Amino acid sequence: MQHARYAKRQKTVCAGKTEEQQVDVSAGQQSEVRTEVWWRPGAGWHEADKVKSAICRRPGGRRRCRAPWAGGAMIHLPITPILPPPSRAAQLCGISPARRLDGQPRHRHPWTLLKESTVEIERLKSELTATRQRNGVYLTHEAYEELTNEPESNRILVKEQREKIETIECKLARKGQDLLELTSSFDILKKDSEATKGVLDSTNSLLEKTKVALAHTRRMLNDETFVRQQHERTEQQLTSLNSELVTTLGQSITDNTGLHLTLRRRSELHAQNREQYGGTQRDVVDITTLVKGWLAEFQTEQQGLVDALLGRMHAFVKHELDKFNAARADLEKKNTVIEQLTWRTKH
Repeated sequence: MQHARYAKRQKTVCAGKTEEQQVDVSAGQQSEVRTEVWWRPGAGWHEADKVKSAICRRPGGRRRCRAPWAGGAMIHLPITPILPPPSRAAQLCGISPARRLDGQPRHRHPWTLLKESTVEIERLKSELTATRQRNGVYLTHEAYEELTNEPESNRILVKEQREKIETIECKLARKGQDLLELTSSFDILKKDSEATKGVLDSTNSLLEKTKVALAHTRRMLNDETFVRQQHERTEQQLTSLNSELVTTLGQSITDNTGLHLTLRRRSELHAQNREQYGGTQRDVVDITTLVKGWLAEFQTEQQGLVDALLGRMHAFVKHELDKFNAARADLEKKNTVIEQLTWRTKH
């Protein structure tokens, strides 16, 4: 069963074709068997990759082949047949078919064992449930008495509950009448509320109009208040400006009076200066005439002096020239004498 559940199919090569081979041991047929590898170092339990299959007529035999995971070394591989699944009746009776133990793995993966255990537990639970439903459950005498005594207490409890339910039904009927009365009063109140709502709606519309008018009035009042405040501020500014103008006007009058007095004194001073200027101008004309006369006399005197000086200078220059000419003539004579003496000395 384990071989049938966990055996993995591997393709075999036969007469140049690739096909899947199986062995039917129960029917006693001899056919080609696939090669399965159940262990590889460091990789767990699984089928070998790319291992050449061998053709064997005897299940449980071994075959030497080259393994790629072992570096190409030759190893012995078991030949495992695919067994048919056992019947359900054989399992229930505890009969299992004979199977060979040559190709079984000696170690199983923990996850595989856990999965098998989980499946087996679920199967046993389902079988136990089916058996209980089919044959019933065995009860002891004490359990049966307990089951028979329990309905009596339940019956008493049900009776008490029924009485309570009847009482509650009576209360519920009274509550229903009260509810009808409340419903009728509620309808009346609803009509009154609708009428009141209409009145309130009309009042609300009137209040909204009044609110709009009040807002408009408040806005106008705010505008008027703002204008009044601006007028008051303008009046205050005008008052201060008026006082400043009055003060400035008084100061201007005072300054104007002083200016008139200054102008009068200035005009008097100008008249006095004009008179003085006239007298001074006449004095200047007289002095100018006198100075011109003095200058003419001085020029005449100076001209005479210059002429006399020129005459004396010319006479002096002429005298000096005559002396120079005489000295020059003497010098020439002396030079002539010296030259004659020199010539005579040489000859």
